[in-house]
Amino acid sequence: MMVLCVCVCCLTFSPLPAYSADGTLDNQSGRLRTGLKIFRSMLLADREIGKKVNQDDETDIVFIYHSNISKAKHYARSFVRMGRLENKGQIKGSHVKVHLVQHLDLVKEVSLKPAAIFLVDPLIEDRVKSIVDYGIAHGIITFSPYEGDVENGILGGLFTTSRIHPYVNINTIEKSKVQIKPFFLKVAKAYVPDNIK
Repeated sequence: MMVLCVCVCCLTFSPLPAYSADGTLDNQSGRLRTGLKIFRSMLLADREIGKKVNQDDETDIVFIYHSNISKAKHYARSFVRMGRLENKGQIKGSHVKVHLVQHLDLVKEVSLKPAAIFLVDPLIEDRVKSIVDYGIAHGIITFSPYEGDVENGILGGLFTTSRIHPYVNINTIEKSKVQIKPFFLKVAKAYVPDNIK
């Protein structure tokens, strides 16, 4: 397992990357850069993030990628550089360790207990479902900047119109019992599956 250990860590979403004519983000790198900012804000809005630390008092974050480890390392480094002054490399005072993995099975094999999972690449629906199930079972944030993943159960993502908003799956939040602060939910676009409206 390739592990990149990096030390990481409000709610502003600008300046933002390129848009297409209809006002939506038009490329994968733009979605990733913006997604990292919103992901970090969502972690800071998790009321119990301080309890999701490892035995060394570090916050383990998993970045799942499909095939390009260089790209995954690039975005992990970008994530680490976020934050200001003494908060760089930390979330709520805890140093962050980013683990790069290709498959969720590797997380289970090494008994890693991540505080959150970020999808670096779009994944097939079955893999997304296993990440959703893992996040619900372990009460952690799962985040994808890709269209359709929040509707498929990922807890957080991006909603783009003329502006960009956090996008949350209300059903997944309830099932996972992740406690997101109200200020974050007020600015987020909520996805409520038809079966629970």
